[in-house]
Amino acid sequence: ELYHDNHSFRTIHHPEGVRPYLSSDRLVLVTSAYHMPRSLWMFRDAGYDPIPCPAELYYDYKVGWADFLPGLFHMRALEAAWSEYLKLFQYTFERHM
Repeated sequence: ELYHDNHSFRTIHHPEGVRPYLSSDRLVLVTSAYHMPRSLWMFRDAGYDPIPCPAELYYDYKVGWADFLPGLFHMRALEAAWSEYLKLFQYTFERHM
């Protein structure tokens, strides 16, 4: 059975948002590859046994000199990475409060 949680607005709320729809703690967790570590952590903390299934993997096998110049794609990737690190830090801090 497939369930898409569109009611939770923060990752920390997703584990409890899907609980009413599950008959087991074992589930396949599908999310962006860069977002997977934080999602796994939160689902495991909530008592689930998630199977990770990362999506939105970015591969570019044609590396050239232009790849080392700043670009919009790279800026968005950097923004996503910083956002994830800051949210991981926030979650770690909130867990110990």
